[in-house]
Amino acid sequence: MDRIPTIEDLRQSLCWPHIEEHLGDEQEISHISILPSQEQGESIFVLMDQNRGFGGYVGFGPWHYHPDTWEDAEPTVFSLIYGEVGVIEGLNSRGEYREGRLGQKGDWPETLGRDIKKLRHVFFDQPPETVTIDFTQYHRGKHLWVRQDVKERTENLCREHGMELPDF
Repeated sequence: MDRIPTIEDLRQSLCWPHIEEHLGDEQEISHISILPSQEQGESIFVLMDQNRGFGGYVGFGPWHYHPDTWEDAEPTVFSLIYGEVGVIEGLNSRGEYREGRLGQKGDWPETLGRDIKKLRHVFFDQPPETVTIDFTQYHRGKHLWVRQDVKERTENLCREHGMELPDF
């Protein structure tokens, strides 16, 4: 079984002091919370079972993913803590979270859902930054917005391999 290190070992390996363990019961999920140094901001959430086995879930705000092992998850958790990556959130017209992906500061998603109106860059232990999307940099496809450079690269690959152009 893939076990999560103890809290003290996590604090050492991640070089971050603000880590708490929450042992649940039958109604509550056991998890590790990696807290920002300030009271505001999102925590990083790592699911575990009653025996400290990795639960296959890492979350940061509404974004989450399902790595297979703690060994797979730990580099992403470390990168989130130290701001190497954050979550680029896609928000609809009401400011509601609709999609998210990891990215670096200043990154623009290759694709956006058609209902996305703004982006929010969320980095651990930092205030979130709402960003206005320059839709002139995107192609409005049938199903989603595609960044122009990605559209051109994809179409060139399709032509090169004699494939039908995507409808996006």
